[in-house]
Amino acid sequence: MKLSMHITKEDYWRFNKFVIYSMPKYRKVMLANIIGLPLFLSIILKVIGKPWVYSIVVGVALGVLLNVFMYFSIKRKVIRWSASTENAAWLGDHTMEITEQGIDETTPVGSAHYNWDAIPEIRMTKDYIYIFISSMQAHIIPLACLSNPSEQTQLIQLLEEHHKKKIIVHS
Repeated sequence: MKLSMHITKEDYWRFNKFVIYSMPKYRKVMLANIIGLPLFLSIILKVIGKPWVYSIVVGVALGVLLNVFMYFSIKRKVIRWSASTENAAWLGDHTMEITEQGIDETTPVGSAHYNWDAIPEIRMTKDYIYIFISSMQAHIIPLACLSNPSEQTQLIQLLEEHHKKKIIVHS
């Protein structure tokens, strides 16, 4: 099966956001940060002599603001990184061919082949299929590049048949 797609900065950001929030290893770090930062700030405020109510309210408010800032900071860095010239292969037009031997992907910058045994897992959301080649790298297939639902079903069956593992589906 041969697929043609155009990967945008938004596609690349959504992949990174998926990894951060959905992959267990990274999700634990994010949860620890979301919970730990307000708690830490509240304790620091209490230690320096502020009342408990003040410490908790200000600690939580500052923690939330810092987490929001961190989210947008990460997004800005990911978008900037993906748009740099040395990372040009990540964005733009991609052609992917799925065969019995593996996956061949071609971009205007180059091409790559991955045997099925080099692909640890395949994950799927309502908008994308991610074919992971490491814990942080994946081939991104926007489902919008498929012309109809039967083509999506055919792709899923083909991936599961050749990869010999079920696709992990995220809601």
